[in-house]
Amino acid sequence: MDIKQTITNVTHDLRTPLTVANGYLQLLKNPELTKKESETYLNNVELNLERLTEQVQTLFDYAKIQEHKIKVNYTKLDIGQLLLETLFPYYDEFLTKAIHVDIDIEEDIIYFGDTELLTRVFQNLIGNILSYGENSASFSLHKNAETIEIIIKNETPSTELDIEKVFSRFYTEDLSRSNQSTGLGLAIVKEFITLHNGTSTAAIIDNFFVITLSLALPNRVG
Repeated sequence: MDIKQTITNVTHDLRTPLTVANGYLQLLKNPELTKKESETYLNNVELNLERLTEQVQTLFDYAKIQEHKIKVNYTKLDIGQLLLETLFPYYDEFLTKAIHVDIDIEEDIIYFGDTELLTRVFQNLIGNILSYGENSASFSLHKNAETIEIIIKNETPSTELDIEKVFSRFYTEDLSRSNQSTGLGLAIVKEFITLHNGTSTAAIIDNFFVITLSLALPNRVG
């Protein structure tokens, strides 16, 4: 993708939720709105502003990666609990998109990592499902003798997904740009997991897009 197309895509991605939110704000000026209509419009404004915030944060993350300004602030954390806490705020969005979510998370797995960076990893993976997935998704996190394995799957209708490129910057399967994705989310996932000395892989298995993250054990601060 050339730089002109990249700028065009990113500009579109940022402008779309802002334009939609502004449209709903204009509708809210109607004095004849019912309480239910007002609540619906306000929810839509909030959703689109949250989406805009996430996209700006994604670009900020990517800029820091390019400038080599990201450092891992190691702290002791329950990584399964962190994943659950990150998932919870997206519950309504999964319902709205009729995506059934299965969760299989082993409890009390202690890991030393950067809470903020790992939260961004999980947010980007969740966002990828909400942008591209349909029908069902699953989140699995388990520990074995040497690694923590995080497997995130979503059913996908895509026939164009290039597995070799999904972690590349600005890659997006949606050539129409209709899904409001910068194409940076999975690239940032890979970078942040690599900073934790982990690995990221992708596959298509039985119409499911599968991301597997492996974090080495044992690990400790320093």
